[in-house]
Amino acid sequence: MLMKAVALCTGDTITRDLLPDFLFYTEASKNNRRPEAIPADEQSLQDIEKAHIARVLESTNWHRGRTCEILGVSRPRLRRLMSQYGLESPRHNIRELDDWNGG
Repeated sequence: MLMKAVALCTGDTITRDLLPDFLFYTEASKNNRRPEAIPADEQSLQDIEKAHIARVLESTNWHRGRTCEILGVSRPRLRRLMSQYGLESPRHNIRELDDWNGG
């Protein structure tokens, strides 16, 4: 996803329109409000945490080992968070790269 955004970027800055919408949506967006229109002090900590975890997973191409390093959490904790927030790899039917490599 990030590599695609870089490839499509015409300048030095990746703009929001080059990134997938799901990176910017929180539970509050169910009310048809764009997350950037929702002040941070009106978002729950869980909404912010879920969005951050989703961004890191996407930026690492769903490599859970690398995601754990970035987030500073253990693998079991990441699995619990992914389950809690309903975060599932778009390749959920294919074993994750980090599972194959044991990393």
